[in-house]
Amino acid sequence: MPRPIKCRKVCHFPNVLEFLPADDTEKKAPIILTVDEYETIRLLDKKGYSQEQCAVSMQIARTTVQRIYEIARKKIADALIDGHPLRIEGGDFRICDGQSSDCNLGGCYKQELYQKYAVEKGEGIMRTKRTLAAMLALSVGMSMTACGGKQAEATKATEKEQLAGDLNNDGQIEMGQDGVEVEVNVSDVHMNASEAFAAGKWEALFTPVDIPGRFVDMEDFDLTPTEEEKAAMEKEPAYGKPVLYYMSDGCTSGPTVADDKGYYEEAGLTAEGFKGTSYIEALGTQQATVAVGHIATMLVPITNSVDITFVGGAHIGCKSLYALADSEYNTTEDLKGTQISVPNGIGASDYNITSLLLDADGIDPLKDVTLTQVSSDACIAAMERGEISAALLSDTFAYAMMKEGKLKCVRSLQDEDFAKDSCCVIAMNRTFVQENPVIAKKITQAVQKAHSWMHENPEDATQLLLDRGWNGGDYDMNVMINNALQFGLSDEFTGDSLKRVIEKYVRLGLITATDDVDGIYEMAWTPVL
Repeated sequence: MPRPIKCRKVCHFPNVLEFLPADDTEKKAPIILTVDEYETIRLLDKKGYSQEQCAVSMQIARTTVQRIYEIARKKIADALIDGHPLRIEGGDFRICDGQSSDCNLGGCYKQELYQKYAVEKGEGIMRTKRTLAAMLALSVGMSMTACGGKQAEATKATEKEQLAGDLNNDGQIEMGQDGVEVEVNVSDVHMNASEAFAAGKWEALFTPVDIPGRFVDMEDFDLTPTEEEKAAMEKEPAYGKPVLYYMSDGCTSGPTVADDKGYYEEAGLTAEGFKGTSYIEALGTQQATVAVGHIATMLVPITNSVDITFVGGAHIGCKSLYALADSEYNTTEDLKGTQISVPNGIGASDYNITSLLLDADGIDPLKDVTLTQVSSDACIAAMERGEISAALLSDTFAYAMMKEGKLKCVRSLQDEDFAKDSCCVIAMNRTFVQENPVIAKKITQAVQKAHSWMHENPEDATQLLLDRGWNGGDYDMNVMINNALQFGLSDEFTGDSLKRVIEKYVRLGLITATDDVDGIYEMAWTPVL
């Protein structure tokens, strides 16, 4: 099951939500302390918890606690010293519902209420008396009176939804009220791009889609070679030579993370990073041993005899079609007759991805639209001038502009139909794999173990990427998007999706060297696990 974003668990909402200087004549901008930041102050400074105890209570990593706490202390200092209003609101958190065994490090009244009144009724459905919902909602509502206003009401509504949603994973709850039972769907579920923006819940685009059999779980896998593997490795040409992993960042950083975490060494290998030319050229000429990259980038070169093959899956899509938020373009149908930018050029990966997105909705990428090249940095200005109507952009690049209300997503690789396909894969030189099958297997295991760690620890993985300069931008944004990418795809999932992608490439004429789908599949896919 996809791992949800680790919301920071908060015992209860703050009783006071705003603090104002006695002399507020200057009307300085308020400093916003998020609810999860407030919770670290409450637990560490008020309750005297250790960072480890705080991490247990909030159900996050200790390193995350330390980071949040430092940010919170800095905000409070700025407010006190510079005389800014201090307001508590927002953040990535959920109010405790009493289900956690470590609630308040030993139980609380919410836990007692939950155990008393919540009774399982069938798979994924909880039937509960109104007493439970009312008492827990009251505990939330009473704490909101200090702030009042729309923000408080909105927050209260969100928390009530979260509470109900936490009672069952399917987001369905039956409440007994005056003898009448009603079924309410309250969960935050994945939405496709157009519906997410129409509903004003664009973050729902990045809520993972649950697809059985999606993952290979190698986080706890022992990479140490068996005696049989070690004997076989010693006979292979690459034995004793370093693994030259292509140093990429962001969503393709799995090989680099594997080195940082010591996974190559655990697998009995030495490793060195390589960076210089494109990963296609590096892999094709054996300047690099392994890389993670787009199927859309590598598939066509493979059919043109570049010596590369895919050995494992990495993650689902990270790009989407975007238009100006106030434009008339809400769906791909609206884009008929317009110009769409593919930033990395005609025939490159952006062109291929855009073609697939349009084709899925019956839009002919050759006849119904005009695809043109405008760099990502220049796309927004080009849209504002009316030169293009939409552009294919990286989700991390577009995030800030979505948050500011400048851009909206029209179609995405995160949409449910495309979330069934691998976007990026682990790739190696085909000849290297043929000549060094055991070493290739151990390299792939090391990279997949890195992907599993990134999947199971999105907060720590995000912090690592930011600390090492392998990612940029907003921390919370990176956690959300990295979580949505669903790292560590299984061979079964990747192989099935690759076959579908190849069929589409052949049908759309993106692959011209051959129309032999099975032959392309055999060239492109060499699973080694």
